Amino acid sequence: MGVPLFFTPNHLICVMALNQTTKLAWIVRTISAAGKITFEELSRRWAENESLSGGEPLLKRTFHKWKNSILDTFGLVIECEKTAPYRYMILPDFNTGA
Repeated sequence: MGVPLFFTPNHLICVMALNQTTKLAWIVRTISAAGKITFEELSRRWAENESLSGGEPLLKRTFHKWKNSILDTFGLVIECEKTAPYRYMILPDFNTGA
C-alpha cells in the first residue's frame, strides 16, 4: 500500500509510546539477561545499540525515570545493590513466584 504521506496527532502519539515501550523493554531484557549489571555497563550497552540510543550514553537521570516507568508499565522493580559494585537487578515478583 505504501507509506502514509502524513501523520495524524494520534498516530504520532502512538509511535512515540511504542518507541518508549521499546526502550523500557530493552532495559528490562538487558538487566534480566545480565542478572546484575552496573549502571556504567548498562549505559555502554545502550550507547552501542544505536538504533535506540543514537549512539548516546544513557544518562543516570533518564535511567531513574525509566525505572519508575518500568514499574508502572510492567510491574517490575529494579533495585540497586547497597554496596560496591552497585549493580542493578530486577527483583523477583513474590506475588507470582517468578
